[in-house]
Amino acid sequence: MPKTSYLFFPLAVFLCSCGSSGDQRMGSEPENHVRLAGRVQRVNEHSRFVLIRRYGVWRVSDNEVVESRGDGRTASLQPTGERLGEHVAADIRSGKVEVGDAVYIRRLFDKEMPKEAETSTNIEKKDT
Repeated sequence: MPKTSYLFFPLAVFLCSCGSSGDQRMGSEPENHVRLAGRVQRVNEHSRFVLIRRYGVWRVSDNEVVESRGDGRTASLQPTGERLGEHVAADIRSGKVEVGDAVYIRRLFDKEMPKEAETSTNIEKKDT
């Protein structure tokens, strides 16, 4: 009986490791297009702004949007540029936000801007 257990154990380990794949992705967007940037620390509904406790470096480029998500809620946020230690401020553009909601930075498109977006950006800059 002990000899059969020596054969069974390596076979069991091999079969268990074959079943899992490390490249499984949840959702429709690739992982590198959305990153968790922080959590909502404080909400001021009257002034329509939030205070976000950031995780790591806070960088938002022109081709990225900031959004919060939590328990069926989503909101679009606009960072104001104000910082206080590990916190950053953002205005609430639309949606509903509550304390504890996750804040994500999502890239809209790759670094190369599509020609349609490039044209519309140039037109907007000329009009102002």
